[in-house]
Amino acid sequence: MKRSLGLARSLALGLAVAGCEANWWDPSAFSGSRTEAPVFVTPNPGGSAFPLARYGSVVAGYAARIPDRSVVLPGGRSPRLLASRFAVAGGASSPYFVWRAFEDRAVDAATTTGLRPRPDGSALYDACRDREYCGDGASASLAAFPVLPGGLRGGGLDLGCIVAPAGAVDVAGTRVERINLRCETEATTIRPLDVPAGIGFGASAVGLPGLADDGCTPEAHPAGLALFGAPGGHDGTGALYVLSQGLEVREVPLDGLDLPPNARLGAELAAAGVSDTKVLVAISARSEEGLAPPQVIIASLQVEGGVLSALVHACLGGEGEGFGRALAIGDLDGDGLPEIAVGGGDRGEVRAGAPEEPVQIFSAEALADRRLVGCLGDPPPLPDHTVACADVAGLECAEAAAPARAPSGFGASLAIGDVNGDGTGDLVLGAPHARLNGVASGGVVSLAGGGSLAQLGVGTGRQALVAPASAGAGMLFGFDVALVPGTDRDEIVAGAPGASSAALLFCSGLAGDRPADLAGQAGVRHGCVLPLESGRPPVCSGAGDAGPLDAGIDDAGALDAR
Repeated sequence: MKRSLGLARSLALGLAVAGCEANWWDPSAFSGSRTEAPVFVTPNPGGSAFPLARYGSVVAGYAARIPDRSVVLPGGRSPRLLASRFAVAGGASSPYFVWRAFEDRAVDAATTTGLRPRPDGSALYDACRDREYCGDGASASLAAFPVLPGGLRGGGLDLGCIVAPAGAVDVAGTRVERINLRCETEATTIRPLDVPAGIGFGASAVGLPGLADDGCTPEAHPAGLALFGAPGGHDGTGALYVLSQGLEVREVPLDGLDLPPNARLGAELAAAGVSDTKVLVAISARSEEGLAPPQVIIASLQVEGGVLSALVHACLGGEGEGFGRALAIGDLDGDGLPEIAVGGGDRGEVRAGAPEEPVQIFSAEALADRRLVGCLGDPPPLPDHTVACADVAGLECAEAAAPARAPSGFGASLAIGDVNGDGTGDLVLGAPHARLNGVASGGVVSLAGGGSLAQLGVGTGRQALVAPASAGAGMLFGFDVALVPGTDRDEIVAGAPGASSAALLFCSGLAGDRPADLAGQAGVRHGCVLPLESGRPPVCSGAGDAGPLDAGIDDAGALDAR
């Protein structure tokens, strides 16, 4: 097969912190040690029915449990092993591709090799390989969720699912929206929805977390599988939709919320589970014409007696016209309760003299028992902490002393997860216009969490900058960021649509971190093939033995840092 180097001449990723030294490698001979920190780069695969000019604009990471057909247990069943994937799209009216990240592999019925990096130069599948699968607006957003009860074909659980808007279609004379849904154990399905076209459905999306499970079979959250924003709904006021476990999409009423015309609710979304019946949601309302100040609506979705309802806690407002361009929810201070991070960095064209916008962090605990705070003309809640571009060493930020310098886009994308393996959440943010060594190629920043919010990223080794080591301007590295579950931490995925690519990073660069263990160790006990005292492993049932599909895409190549 012809190997497309794609980004080899334009993107060589270098980690900016000691301890994450990296070098080139070939995924067909994947090996290494704890002293290496490779970067898996996925250049534009090409060959799709849709254009891919902005490949890397949207990224998502998720975990899946898959049947391992190499081991057959009594009754013809296969053990279910853990895997993680990441998906990359080019934004609205593009396909999305799914790639391997980590996989567990069975040695025998009682032992596995452990969760190890398994990147592959060929994508698992192209969701728009058939032109009928996707229409205008397809893949404007991606959302992943752990399990689909009942399955796509009604034959039991489907595991590790990703869903995207698929564009509109005519059904019985009415033009309606569609979704493109693919699970690890099933082929892609395209479903028309009872949602009118022309409302920007799927401009944003977020998967809802599953419930805690026994290590074998996750459970879907009763609130649903995923949320979709539709900022053009209700004549531009906007709307929020939920994908139910039965694959029905319905609008979520936000009672008591009185938004101005053209508020465009649903421009961005973030969500996190706070209990087995409740999900915390952040929803941006951003008027395109600036007719209304930007807001972020904080609400909880609650299921009682099988009925889903929404309670609006607050309407956040912050400094800067970009407030709400990026959102993330997660625990940053280690108290077990979520924080809400709101970014204002610009992904589009930036102008010299424009200000850098900070990332503002709000405590969800302070809003949990409140109702409509800041929504009815009263002052909005103030942030509990603020992180600015100037707080990060190595970033060249726009400032009054340098009026000719354009802003970095600091906080244009956000994610929260444990990227250094210390058990606490960390903040990952993109700065797609960041200048390093005088070149505006973009960068990704990691800020270590734990302790008070004031300590976020403060101190030696508690912040790290990952940036292209030798590349031209306009790559937009960090345009979008996501996290992929790894061996004992989350790994970062970053999009670079200016170079039509995305990269999976195997080291955050934070103090105490070490590159992903590339070699792994046989005999690690992990996932659903856990030896019992009797020596017999538990077996998960219900998924069948269908494996992932191979879309037959030519080897896209994989490169890492020098």
